[in-house]
Amino acid sequence: MGRSAVRGSGWFCGAVRLVGRVALLLCCIGALADISSAEEIANRTTIVVFGDSQGAGLARGLQRILIEDQRFRVLNRTHAGAALVHAESEWFGAIQNFVTHEKADVAVAMFGANDRLDFKDESGTTFRFRTEEWRAAYAARIDQLLKAMTDAGLKVIWCGNPIARSDTYSTDMSYINDIYAAEAAKCTVCVAAHSASPKTICTLSKVTFVSEFTLRTKPVSAKQRVIAFALTVRPPPEV
Repeated sequence: MGRSAVRGSGWFCGAVRLVGRVALLLCCIGALADISSAEEIANRTTIVVFGDSQGAGLARGLQRILIEDQRFRVLNRTHAGAALVHAESEWFGAIQNFVTHEKADVAVAMFGANDRLDFKDESGTTFRFRTEEWRAAYAARIDQLLKAMTDAGLKVIWCGNPIARSDTYSTDMSYINDIYAAEAAKCTVCVAAHSASPKTICTLSKVTFVSEFTLRTKPVSAKQRVIAFALTVRPPPEV
């Protein structure tokens, strides 16, 4: 139980750090534009997020963080279940459709959670996960996405996946994250916003709680009651 809790908190901290890193990168990009407050809304930076369900969570996190910052607008163009090992229409179609009909300044991509599978290319050749052939074919698909985005004038932030409860899942994500980092390094307007070798340890600040006062509630009727609840973040299922 204790071990699972540590792993769960590690996944949560990794996800929070990832959103924070992307937001920081975006703020740095926004700071490069020297515009007045009156021009901010008209000239604000548009960010589009592509990816799977974890990418969708990243998009919502960015929307919450940047909701009061008029320099940015965040568009969620993710698709739950999207995977680079699936048909091209699923992972490439969304980006093609966007660059054809819409515009943005920065693209944030987050795939990989559904990619730990064998897959076939257009010729029918099967690639087994974690083989050199699989890695090369997978990297080629990443390059195809990067080219489509950069050809459309987008600066690209490619995010890897945080650690999870399962050691096997985390090891596989580290393997895939290494590929993302290597391919993003070839791109002159791209950056990989993740650690290529995630750790399962999350360092939390030591906090001391001090009692300040006692809250005494006013009497209520017998028909009224307070329902306590907790907000939780559910990590990916253990594999």
